[in-house]
Order: sequence, then C-alpha cells, then structure tokens
Amino acid sequence: MQCSSCGKCCESTKMVLSKEDTERLERAGFNREDFAVAGRDGLTKLRNAGEWC
Repeated sequence: MQCSSCGKCCESTKMVLSKEDTERLERAGFNREDFAVAGRDGLTKLRNAGEWC
C-alpha cells in the first residue's frame, strides 16, 4: 500500500500488533497501556481513541 496521508488507515482500526511491534513501541518510550488493548481473540491490537488510532 502506498501512503497518501489521508488518515483512513487509522480510522476505526483493528490493527493487530506483533510482539515485535509492541516491543519497538515500548523501546520508543510508549506505555503499553496507552497504545495496546487485548482483543477477545487474545491478540494484542492497537488501541483506538474515539474512532482513531
């Protein structure tokens, strides 16, 4: 996918985060509780704020 900076990919996302994604975000200084949520399926997903990631 080529990014067009429209922001649609971040609207109501259910983006799954890999272990590596989560670790990379934590190393960058983000707290897991702020950016991730455990889905009912047991997968870690990107947390939405309102309708946006």
